[in-house]
Amino acid sequence: MVDTTINSLTSSEPGKFIVEGNGGIVAAGESIDSWTVRPVTGLPAGTHSSVITAVYGNGEIATANLVLTVNPPSSSGGGENPGNSGNNGSAGGSQGSGTPSPNPSQPDPGGVPVMINGKSENIGKLETKVVDHRKITTITPDPDKLIEWLEREGKNAVVTIPVDVSSDSIVGLLTANVVKRMADQSAVLELVTPMASYRIHADQFPIVAIADQLGADASLSEVTIEIMMSKALSSETSLAQSVLNRKGVSLLVEPVHFTLMAEFNGAKIELNRFTRYVERVIPIPETVDPNQITTGIVVGLDGSTHHVPTYVQKKDNRYYAVVNSLTNSMYTLVWHPVKFADVTDHWAQHAINDMGSRMIVTGMGQNLFEPNRDITRAEFVAMVVRALGLMPANGEISFVDVNKSDWFADDIQTAHDYQLIEGYSGSRFAPMDTITREQAMTIIAKAMNITGINPDLSPERVNRLLDGYKDAASISSYARDHIAAGLDLDIINGRTTNTIQPKSKITRAEVATLLQKLLRKSDLIQ
Repeated sequence: MVDTTINSLTSSEPGKFIVEGNGGIVAAGESIDSWTVRPVTGLPAGTHSSVITAVYGNGEIATANLVLTVNPPSSSGGGENPGNSGNNGSAGGSQGSGTPSPNPSQPDPGGVPVMINGKSENIGKLETKVVDHRKITTITPDPDKLIEWLEREGKNAVVTIPVDVSSDSIVGLLTANVVKRMADQSAVLELVTPMASYRIHADQFPIVAIADQLGADASLSEVTIEIMMSKALSSETSLAQSVLNRKGVSLLVEPVHFTLMAEFNGAKIELNRFTRYVERVIPIPETVDPNQITTGIVVGLDGSTHHVPTYVQKKDNRYYAVVNSLTNSMYTLVWHPVKFADVTDHWAQHAINDMGSRMIVTGMGQNLFEPNRDITRAEFVAMVVRALGLMPANGEISFVDVNKSDWFADDIQTAHDYQLIEGYSGSRFAPMDTITREQAMTIIAKAMNITGINPDLSPERVNRLLDGYKDAASISSYARDHIAAGLDLDIINGRTTNTIQPKSKITRAEVATLLQKLLRKSDLIQ
């Protein structure tokens, strides 16, 4: 027999709706077969919504999605109009109202809000279930209504799926034809939850390739795209804590998984690499000093960690960490202050310590940075890969003089995969050669392509930018456009006011400054 005892009953907007059953108001511990929700009296004019969640004694979860529109009193003295109240709930989960589906311009009594360009309509369906003792909440916008709404809003719309409930996992579920329509219209998709927010440009979903891989090229409406955020398991949090403690890094926030999946007929593929940065906004707990957030990091299930560009912002008297990355994984925020002993009063002191605190540059032992030392090509590429927050590659090496066992092998292959480097003829990279200023500036300009800020300069503009330097003629032809692009955005500077010194070696201090400028100009850090 099904245990109909309610163990817990919660509302995302307490005080606006009353749950009744067996002739009276339901409380935890009561045994009931069904329950009904009605609005409280005296609600102010406006639209009120809430999600009521009941957990039964056998672990089964039921939800009711409530929307109530209260009209202001009419001039003839009429009282409040309760409008559309919510639906009933039962042990089988949330139930619809049975009324025809309205146009997006009309509230849906059985729906939950979805937003486009800040306008809210109740065209979503919310469901909650428990799997392996973890609560999973899924919101599914009505695809036909969402496409209709997108057509009305036009290009560059922002589609927001808000989920104001607490769960171990929160999922936004869309069909591939909707996502393709969003991509065609240059729309942005947001999933906003108490756990975190996730913002991605719809054109980052390679829908055609996904459908082809799943064998569903003619059935986009049957392919589902799942955007999911999940709290880390306790074992994963313990692993992250242990790894970071060994590195002298403090874990400040419980890790969160971000996942994108596509599914068709039971087959699934994970989407985990993007061509532009995907933004995540993580609330900073009130118990954490926002000034102690030095960076966000990715924690791999193998215990690996790497930096991702992060900054802190304040909104509505609450602090958030804005984290940008080109992949998905498990993310957290850390405290890792660094002050190198040998950069005090150095002209690049702030940039060096900032990049060190973000785990982009490292010291040379005994808390020393050696700011004026030259840097090898391998060291430089590793720093650029870390600065951009790129997930290290783990495959075949493209260069004959880089061994898989070399500490820099994965970084060099990652840089090659992202077209940051090409190497020399004969598939050589010369990792231990010191890097020249023009070589470094070329890689920085290619990194600007990844962050989306590389300017499209005319040949005339390139000449004007370089003509101010008396040694411009000594710049290699391959590097001219790249150096000009960096000069144009004030990321690259001459070594003196009138010289580039392209063939000179670049120092570790200059590299730290270049990387800080790159990330700041790209709005990835502040």
